[in-house]
Amino acid sequence: VTSYDYDAPISESGQTTPKYWELRKTLTNYMYGEKQAKVPDLIKSISIPAFQFTEVAPLFDNLPTAKKDRNIRTMEEYDQGFGSILYRTTLPEIKTSSVLTINDAHDYAQVFLDGKYIGKLDRRNGEKTLLFPA
Repeated sequence: VTSYDYDAPISESGQTTPKYWELRKTLTNYMYGEKQAKVPDLIKSISIPAFQFTEVAPLFDNLPTAKKDRNIRTMEEYDQGFGSILYRTTLPEIKTSSVLTINDAHDYAQVFLDGKYIGKLDRRNGEKTLLFPA
């Protein structure tokens, strides 16, 4: 489930929601006799049989060349409208456990320290802090 599915009239998979039907009903009041277009049939879901992965492509071994920047920029500012973006920084030596706070992760952040997964922050769950080991 992604943020695009929350309270949208049409889900990310193209299914109408109750909000869609309410909006459609409301718009009728402003169409002055015009007819609304027919709503397409629902998209049928399919079943995908079980399968086995046969190859692995480690994330950090398959990244493009990094762009260096003094400022944190959004994905859109890098002309990247979807997917994930990797931000890196060099931290001072941490001698004791520390708390990392990210107030505005949109929508989900995976945090790594020296290539090791530390944890995740999910905005939907209000997660903003992670404990960094010493």
